[in-house]
Amino acid sequence: MGVVVEGGQYFGTSKIPQAVPAPFPTQIYEPAADPTFNAATREYNFLFGPQFARRKYERWTPIAELLYGHQGVRGVATPLIAGPLQTEVSSDGRSSRAAASITKSIRVWH
Repeated sequence: MGVVVEGGQYFGTSKIPQAVPAPFPTQIYEPAADPTFNAATREYNFLFGPQFARRKYERWTPIAELLYGHQGVRGVATPLIAGPLQTEVSSDGRSSRAAASITKSIRVWH
């Protein structure tokens, strides 16, 4: 048995339709000719928990993890015209994950 600590961040740009911009306000962020506007997005998580490994076999090791922690997502929409119209939307919460895998040992010949 062991302990696993895992963290990660993911960055990107999401295209939000202007027809249904929720949870962003109905302000125009891009020219009206474009049916979408860009929102810079960031997703992060921090998880920890036990890891179980069964080392019964010579070459194969089954592994299982049960992780629990915190996750969050954030979106920021900025208009083309500079001003106070920048809008930020965020959400935080609990996160959990169960995973299983199998590892194989590799013999190196000298």
